[in-house]
Amino acid sequence: MTTSYFKTSKLSLYIVLFLVLVLFDRIRILSLELILNLLQNCGNTFRTTEKFISAVRSYLCVSLLTNCTSHVAQVTGLSLQIFVSLIQNFKVHLKSELEVFVSTIFFRILESENSTFDHKMRVLEVFHDICRDAKDLVELFINYDCDMEAANLFTNIVTAFAKVTKVTSSPIHDFRFCYAHYTYN
Repeated sequence: MTTSYFKTSKLSLYIVLFLVLVLFDRIRILSLELILNLLQNCGNTFRTTEKFISAVRSYLCVSLLTNCTSHVAQVTGLSLQIFVSLIQNFKVHLKSELEVFVSTIFFRILESENSTFDHKMRVLEVFHDICRDAKDLVELFINYDCDMEAANLFTNIVTAFAKVTKVTSSPIHDFRFCYAHYTYN
């Protein structure tokens, strides 16, 4: 009777742990949605208040380092959207933090054989968002590539796009692309 009790207890424990993890992911997703909404709609006062900038540096950036590599796709997606919002609204205040994100998280995701296709695609979408505005590209080049103490982010992002293009530009890929996207009349 005691072994069946322990089996039931063990099963109950696994069920409780599973429910806690699911609940934790839902809470994390809701929190990230709220933060994203706040960052996208904050005014100039928020962007220039030292207390808020300090909180973004101390808490949000640290949290995003973990969440950008989450196994939950929605958490990863929201975290990357928050990162893009930080670039758009706080790049003046977060130069070293942005360098850390791109150098230690995003490039590693792209280079890792263990990263999923979805994860790599999301990182490339972030780079695409960064590269949409010519002014942002010039600022990226001036603030990082021209700074002798900073990483060459502009060069490395262009190189990352070139590697992806090189890998996907094979005759087999071209054939599959044509076959998948064109219909014959």
